Amino acid sequence: MIRSLLATLLLAGCPNTDKSDSDDPKVDSGGETGGDCADTGGLVYEDADGDGFGAGAAFTSCETPPPHPVENADDCDDATAAVSPLGVEACNGFDDNCDGVTDEGLGSDWFADVDGDSYGDPGSSTHSCTEPAGHVADNTDCNDAAAAVNPSALDLCSGVDEDCSGTADDPLTASWVATDGTVLDVSAALAAGTAAAPTTIGDQTGYQVEVSDGTVYLCEGTWYTKIVLANLGSDLSVVGIAGPDLTTLTTGGTTGGATGSVIAVTDTTLTIEGLTITGGVGSEDGTKGGGMAVAQAGAVSAAPNVTLRDSIITGNRTAYGGGVALKDFASMALHDSLIIGNEATEVGGGVWVQANGELSCVGTALGAAGIVGNSAPIAGGYYFSSKNDGSMETTGCDWGDAGVDDNDPEDIDRQPHADNAWCFGNAAALTDTVYCDPTGCTGTAPVTCAP
Repeated sequence: MIRSLLATLLLAGCPNTDKSDSDDPKVDSGGETGGDCADTGGLVYEDADGDGFGAGAAFTSCETPPPHPVENADDCDDATAAVSPLGVEACNGFDDNCDGVTDEGLGSDWFADVDGDSYGDPGSSTHSCTEPAGHVADNTDCNDAAAAVNPSALDLCSGVDEDCSGTADDPLTASWVATDGTVLDVSAALAAGTAAAPTTIGDQTGYQVEVSDGTVYLCEGTWYTKIVLANLGSDLSVVGIAGPDLTTLTTGGTTGGATGSVIAVTDTTLTIEGLTITGGVGSEDGTKGGGMAVAQAGAVSAAPNVTLRDSIITGNRTAYGGGVALKDFASMALHDSLIIGNEATEVGGGVWVQANGELSCVGTALGAAGIVGNSAPIAGGYYFSSKNDGSMETTGCDWGDAGVDDNDPEDIDRQPHADNAWCFGNAAALTDTVYCDPTGCTGTAPVTCAP
């Protein structure tokens, strides 16, 4: 019995010399570590790019290690050795140092350039290492919807701040815009005018600014400039952007400057807007139309030869028509415009009409239009030099208040003055309509003609 027990103990303590996989509980038939491997917890990771930082799934101590094991998984791109936690961030669109941020502290702001003028919109930007399509590095455009508006553009008299200076329409800036869309800066040409030698805007060769159909824009300032349109059928507009209080057209003739009317128009069409016309001493012989002389041959044109809008004719002096002379069949329309404070040494302090001339005056606001405060020996306001033709009609057009700004000596008179046949005073109210034709005037009270 003792022998039997010893045999049993010896058999139990003897190692198994059979190395077959099926008898080793730690190794399976495929040569892999079995599920009951005692894992020591030493995890490793593959470092495929050899930069010392691994990535991907962990390998346990019970598994066959990867070809390039490392003990961290901190790489964010294990195919690029330059990308790792020790990488240097470059401006390339990648996270080179694996901190979760791309191109931090690098790159530039780029600004949208929608209009393609090479100047960007400061309110529309993107940050990038390379210039995105439709963007530029500059951010000084003030209107990214207009290619002609940018810091290098020429500032025109247009109501637009073309050069992004923060100010639209710099003083003594002038532009010519033809009907075909051509735009020219004529500032230097016109600003060179002086009282002794005014420049000229006209439709004849040799003038400083030669025009035909289109618009001349004048910005704030005193312009020593004449307008002369003669027989070429031009259709011109001259606009003072800043309005008549700040924009003056003059020859300086009443203070010793050049002779002639400030504006002379023959057989053509002109519109004046936002200007004060002053300092004129009449046609080149110094006798007719101090501020403006207008002539039309043959018949009164369908449209007025001259139309004034929001403008003032003042401070002009000559023999016939201190402010305006309408000759032959000339016609003129005033819209919210004033003929005020002009002087004639013969007749028609405000307006002198020869033969068949016509004038209309319309005021849309109280005091906005009128023929007031003009003076002459005969007919301080308006004089018809023909007893048979010509007409004048005003609506809401001020003729002045007696003793305040009335025309001196009377508002309206007609040849022959000596016959005391055609003299009229103030309208009953500013909104009254005054109409005159060869038979007389309605809407205003008759007065005794001055001696």
